[in-house]
Amino acid sequence: MAIDEKILDESEELLKAMKKVQMFSSKYRGIPVNELVRVINGMRCLEDSLPNITTPKNADEATTNELKRRLHGEAAHLDHWVSGEPYDFETVVDIYRIPKEDLEELRPWLLENKEPTQKSIERLFGKSDVQSFELPLAADIPSVRRAAEEVARTKIQHYHRVIGRYIQRLSQIGYCQLFVISVFCPIFYEIK
Repeated sequence: MAIDEKILDESEELLKAMKKVQMFSSKYRGIPVNELVRVINGMRCLEDSLPNITTPKNADEATTNELKRRLHGEAAHLDHWVSGEPYDFETVVDIYRIPKEDLEELRPWLLENKEPTQKSIERLFGKSDVQSFELPLAADIPSVRRAAEEVARTKIQHYHRVIGRYIQRLSQIGYCQLFVISVFCPIFYEIK
């Protein structure tokens, strides 16, 4: 069952509207709440219209499942953003839809790998001769920020083209996969 073109068009429209709100907020440091609520409600309605697929059996189901997951995450993120509240653990788990069993298995894995990781860091420290500090990018300087964003945008677009060609060679539904990559990935990188 292929994803309906209307659903893809609607999701693209919502994601573009979300990006416009985020760019506006970045420039003017204000949130157009009515537009944001419209986008959030649209994402939730679209998410509810998609079927729940726990185990995708083909590429169309995987794409549908990813679209549903992404719409949920973006709506939860925007909803929390407009509330102005700080992020708590449960909100982050909800935004990224992290399965409970993954969280339960994480602590034992971290404890198991803590000592080898610390030994590795100590070995690296012993072999490294660091002569200066490495300062982070000065993102608070507008010209530096614009230059960094342009470099990142160029690199991301390059990888989208490479990944798109690769997916098209691997599957019959390359265009649908390419749509998901070209629409969702740039938005992911622009979310603050």
